[in-house]
Amino acid sequence: MKKCKYKMGAIAFLAIPFLLLLPTSRVLGFSDEPQLLDAHGDTGLDYEDMRDIWIDNNNTHLMFKVDLGGAWNETLSFQCIYMSILTEEGGTNTAFFDTWNTTYLLGITANGTHIRPVFYDKNDPSNSLSEAPQCYWKRSNANQTVEIGYELKKSVGGKGLLDLEAGDAIDIRFYSGGDSDVAPEDVADSYSYTLKSPTKNIPGYSMLLLMGSIFFTTGMVIIRFKQE
Repeated sequence: MKKCKYKMGAIAFLAIPFLLLLPTSRVLGFSDEPQLLDAHGDTGLDYEDMRDIWIDNNNTHLMFKVDLGGAWNETLSFQCIYMSILTEEGGTNTAFFDTWNTTYLLGITANGTHIRPVFYDKNDPSNSLSEAPQCYWKRSNANQTVEIGYELKKSVGGKGLLDLEAGDAIDIRFYSGGDSDVAPEDVADSYSYTLKSPTKNIPGYSMLLLMGSIFFTTGMVIIRFKQE
């Protein structure tokens, strides 16, 4: 009987490394500190004035969050918040960024009655969507903080494909307004970002199994010492 208990404890102990190799999930969130700090008051309207900007991605979405000087809502007319992405494939000039080229332009627009997510492929206009279901957006902080995310590698009806994946290096610029604020500033370079790949993380079910094995092994050791 003792040998059986010892064997069970040994098996549980040896199983711990294998539990650590179970499939992992990616836990991500925006960092505490923004990646971009834009000058305050460098545009005429507070709801166009970008201030702090965060960028992130997970396994499914590329995301950014913008703090504005005023509330951004659907009652605004001809307003937008865009992320401009330039990939290694190159891009096409867009009027929003003077002479800076764009591969993908994505974000949201307001027309006075509702907010619409958009996606433009500047190299392949047939891939563009005037209303993109792959895009999500949400607001907080009295509508002065806007978060926008776009799904990676997913097309709807053969359109709206954001062809990016972990490891891809991109250059990013941001545009807000109708009168307009650009970040980084016109005289600055774009912001370089490399999409992150999944990281090792012990998900809930693996953690429970791991802790169970540790407690079981500890219990077997205690029993052994007591019986000796």
